[in-house]
Amino acid sequence: MTYKEKTREEHILKIASFFTTSEKFLNHPRGLKFFKQSFPYCRRPLVTGTEIIHEEHPFVEQVKDSKVLVIGGGPSTLRYNWNWEDYDLVFSCTQFYLNAKIRNHVNLVVPMRGGFEDCCKKNNIMVAFDRGKSFVNGFYTRCHNQSVLFQTRYWSKAGVAPRLIVLATLWGAKEVHVVGADGYPKEFKPLQRTKHAFLGGATTANNHSYQRWQTIYLDLWQYLLYKIGTKVKYVNLGYGHPYNISSLYLDNKGNWLS
Repeated sequence: MTYKEKTREEHILKIASFFTTSEKFLNHPRGLKFFKQSFPYCRRPLVTGTEIIHEEHPFVEQVKDSKVLVIGGGPSTLRYNWNWEDYDLVFSCTQFYLNAKIRNHVNLVVPMRGGFEDCCKKNNIMVAFDRGKSFVNGFYTRCHNQSVLFQTRYWSKAGVAPRLIVLATLWGAKEVHVVGADGYPKEFKPLQRTKHAFLGGATTANNHSYQRWQTIYLDLWQYLLYKIGTKVKYVNLGYGHPYNISSLYLDNKGNWLS
């Protein structure tokens, strides 16, 4: 299969999964300059590369050669079970703390809004920020040792979970299992709603066509399997769930299907 990335320089924003090419990333408007503008309070030395910019932090070293579980907020998280002891680290996203099954096991979270602070401080959960929202500076200042700043070249329109998979890969995980990184079934229409794994009875709206969901996850898995994660084992724990678009490309044994 020919691997070709869609960048925002060549495609409209809604289609592209990458800001720019690897070669241009650091000097791109969404590269190093953007990182420094977004995080003027950054205190640590930076690690820069063609796929990611991030602060030096001891937690990054913990990820190397580890087995990571990524838990997204999609409905497949509600259906499947796993053994926490099988994993070295657990990564999750914004409102993980609302799910009692998950909140006491998470090691790292990438939040898109506030509300996570008390749970993270209480449980010593690392918080990784990849955008300069208003809540970032306060937590970063108060809980500096629990915070790390980063920016990836990859930027998906499918929520945080795909970026967590990419982050675990770029920080050197040897194996990544994922659940809750879902989309919507073919019969769902744009703006139709379904249950979110972290929000109890609350729902979220479908904001893409089925074809677009397919493209989003194809871009992700090609990037992982053909470029940055060629030596990483990936397992799709949500395989077979009707909302799990990744089931088109990766099964629960780590087999690439397309």
